Amino acid sequence: MPLTNIACQKAQPDQKPYKMFDSGGLYLEVMPNGSKYWRLKYRYFGKENRLAIGVYPRISLAEARERREQAKKALDNNINPSVSKKEQKIYPRDRGHRGSGCAVHLQVIGTPVGRNHKVGFEARCERLDQYMRLLAIA
Repeated sequence: MPLTNIACQKAQPDQKPYKMFDSGGLYLEVMPNGSKYWRLKYRYFGKENRLAIGVYPRISLAEARERREQAKKALDNNINPSVSKKEQKIYPRDRGHRGSGCAVHLQVIGTPVGRNHKVGFEARCERLDQYMRLLAIA
């Protein structure tokens, strides 16, 4: 049975975090301190993932369902919603960032220092560039 707004409001904290499930993988996670988080459970290439949608009541039940549908549409297009969300934070579309992710990171962070750090940094840049090519942003 799908969640109702009243059930979300009346959810009380317990000693351990617990989940109140809606439909389509959407659920409200109630923490022991009383905070409530919207999360989406989904599978991408057979691996189970979770997407943080927002904090209740700032994100209403209707808006959480809308964001769930957006994530499901991304999955239908073989786009991982978690990666897409991270990329939107790194490369805001309204600022017009284009090109390789490495170039953007180098502009923000500067040239990496140290042999081990550089190897890790280059590896992260390479993975980021692969994601960019997969999503056809670059």
